[in-house]
Amino acid sequence: TNGVGIGTVNNRVDIRGVVVRDNVVRQIRNPTGGYGGIFVDACTDCLVEGNTVEEASRSRGIFVPGAVQTVVRDNIIRKAGGTSLTCYGCTDTQFVHNEIRDGTGTHANGITVYLDSHNVTIDGNTVINSNISLTMQASSDLTVINNVFYGGGAGYLVADWGGLSGSIRLLNNTILNSENDASVLFGDDGATYELKNNILEGGGGGDRSHNIYTALTWNQDPGNGWDFAEGESLVEDLSTLFVDPDNLDFHLRADAPAVDSGTIVEVATDLDGYPRPNGASYDIGAHEYYDEPPGTGGSGGASGTGGASSGASGPALDAPGDDGGCGCRLERATTSSTGWLLALLVAGMVSRRLCSWPMRPPAPAVPACG
Repeated sequence: TNGVGIGTVNNRVDIRGVVVRDNVVRQIRNPTGGYGGIFVDACTDCLVEGNTVEEASRSRGIFVPGAVQTVVRDNIIRKAGGTSLTCYGCTDTQFVHNEIRDGTGTHANGITVYLDSHNVTIDGNTVINSNISLTMQASSDLTVINNVFYGGGAGYLVADWGGLSGSIRLLNNTILNSENDASVLFGDDGATYELKNNILEGGGGGDRSHNIYTALTWNQDPGNGWDFAEGESLVEDLSTLFVDPDNLDFHLRADAPAVDSGTIVEVATDLDGYPRPNGASYDIGAHEYYDEPPGTGGSGGASGTGGASSGASGPALDAPGDDGGCGCRLERATTSSTGWLLALLVAGMVSRRLCSWPMRPPAPAVPACG
């Protein structure tokens, strides 16, 4: 029904504690569009984790309308014809470390937060080649940190379509490949906007500082009353910032002007789960620079492409393999000594990289989970 691969149906019943994990949903078809490859409606304390949704030609990817205290993390969504990850009327909900690619339909935005959503965290996601990476409307208190948004032909990559309120925070993101050098569009609708420690291709506004612009849009010049804020600069050559921008590797070079150039913000780790700051100050962008990966005996390191962000532990769920608490879990281990050692190593990595804050954080500050 309605092009759904896996879904819940809300017939005025209380839906809680649903876990949708490690599934593949492929080639969803529906002549009038579709609700989503995975559709979890009005669910409280739910978890959508580790799934792949691909080739949903006219459908959304993952859709969680009315979600409360729900986590959507570590999913892969490819070639959705509608918005890849959609949140309508969500409360205390978190979208963490999802990978979204090639959503190029007319309304195939990467992530959408609409229709009276509140306290939504978007942390450590990678959106490549989608119509608009992130759209927001008629919602409040949104936190957007540690994401890589790389455009697919649209002008705006982060767009405010009006009706926002409360605090809208963009911290330590990398936002590139805008068609018109206006990657971030903020409205004028009463919200408090904060834009700090981002690498972005023009646009933005609000309370801003310590951003690196890779281009400036038409009205970002002194003649229009605009000037750089504290710690801001223009760096047009991406090769001076990133390891391999041509192949979309946006880890920082050792000599990048973004290293140690940020300001103190409430973001405890980077996109790869490595601690911030590493050095004299915070770095700018989604990745903190390390010359060696933390835990290998060096001072810390150039992170890889995996790992979770600083966001969102899972809800306390009575699911197989869950150990409760902050949502960390130890997968099944073999009884051999080698298996137990590997399990302990994995547990340490998962604890370090997937756990972060409780479901209703007083602020985006992220205490580490043990």
